[in-house]
Amino acid sequence: MKKNKLVIFVIVLLGVTFFLLNYNLPLIRKSLVYANMSYQISEGDLFLEKYGVLFGFPLMAAPFVKLINATLGLRIVSAIFTILYIIISYFFFKCFNSLLSLKEDVIYLEMIFAFFNPLIIFQFISGYPDTLIAFLFILSFFLLDLLRKNQNIIIFSSYIISILISLTIKYNSLILFVLHPMYILFFWKEYNKILQKSFFKSFLGINILIFLFILIKYRLSLFQILFQRVFIGYTSANYTENLVTLVLFFFFYTFNFSLLFLFKANIKKAKEIFVIAALFTLITFLVPSSNYNLRYYLPILPFFSLFITYGYFKFNSNYRRVILVLFLLLNTVLILNYNTHSFNSFLSDKGIILRDEDNLRLGRMYELQNKFNEINSKLPKNATLHYVSNYYQHATHGVYSREGYFREDLNVVYHKDDNFTQYGKQYVWIEHLVPLPPTS
Repeated sequence: MKKNKLVIFVIVLLGVTFFLLNYNLPLIRKSLVYANMSYQISEGDLFLEKYGVLFGFPLMAAPFVKLINATLGLRIVSAIFTILYIIISYFFFKCFNSLLSLKEDVIYLEMIFAFFNPLIIFQFISGYPDTLIAFLFILSFFLLDLLRKNQNIIIFSSYIISILISLTIKYNSLILFVLHPMYILFFWKEYNKILQKSFFKSFLGINILIFLFILIKYRLSLFQILFQRVFIGYTSANYTENLVTLVLFFFFYTFNFSLLFLFKANIKKAKEIFVIAALFTLITFLVPSSNYNLRYYLPILPFFSLFITYGYFKFNSNYRRVILVLFLLLNTVLILNYNTHSFNSFLSDKGIILRDEDNLRLGRMYELQNKFNEINSKLPKNATLHYVSNYYQHATHGVYSREGYFREDLNVVYHKDDNFTQYGKQYVWIEHLVPLPPTS
């Protein structure tokens, strides 16, 4: 038990340390959208969906954004839910270890394999809701399994609420409506007892109606896209190649050497967990932009860690120690490279350049910081800067000014198209424009 708590403490401390080192770096990409939505919510503009993004995460961040600012506020919320994701996974392991005859005192190893990696550590400063979704994903499975053993109204209510909250965060949470019925089928006898009670029936019926409302009102387009990709051949060779590469790199950045332990894993012993992990991965393949978003796969880390830990104890003691040391050494380098700019620069100076990833964006944050420093130091007093971005239409506009990234005397004008060409020799910053105009 002491080892379990110690490992949780060390991983959280590591994440908090990098948070304190990097929390004031500029927000980038979709975190700018969340920032704008949080501003609007904190000012009383309530909505279910805006810019094609759901309101759950911006709503949770709004109090912090109003009290402090978006740069820190969004990151505080992503850090909190990264910590909660790590903690709920402890209870997940405690609950599901029995399927593989693993004792509670090996959870520290499962935690190391699942969370000692650059992707998890970066989530502390991401300003994104992906560990929030991962937390709700694991929580819902934990509660679902508790229901199998204890038909308690409080557990059932908590389970339903966790699903409903996840539906306000990301559309990807619709995947739960495939995975949970599959898990229930594995233990139908136990779950059938729940459905015999009228209270559970009515509560479940309300949940299904809410799900159908959200599906019909907001996301039929998601299923249309999935249909196109599966049945109309929308998935191009290039998309498939990128997707396969991404999944390979996801496992490299997370489990790498520890995947060797899967050769001794007993999948049949916990087939329920394996089927859920496999289905999650396969369905996520079909989600738009899953070919470059490593963070989409975060919820399955504890599932794979279960099997890796089982295989660890089936290996020869000398071999497993060597593999564990290699895993720890490589992930230490990866964590430092993708979460500290100085170490990344040190490796680059030595000719060791690790691949840039869309979801490991510290380098991009430093590039932006340098860009702001250059603009603030070189542009003349009271100059006008034309900022161009059509990322999520105009959803990112105004955030940089509101967060104080620009000098106070600068007049920043935001554009979402190529009309800036009319400004000739004036100062123009093209941050995001698809497609780029011929004159750019």
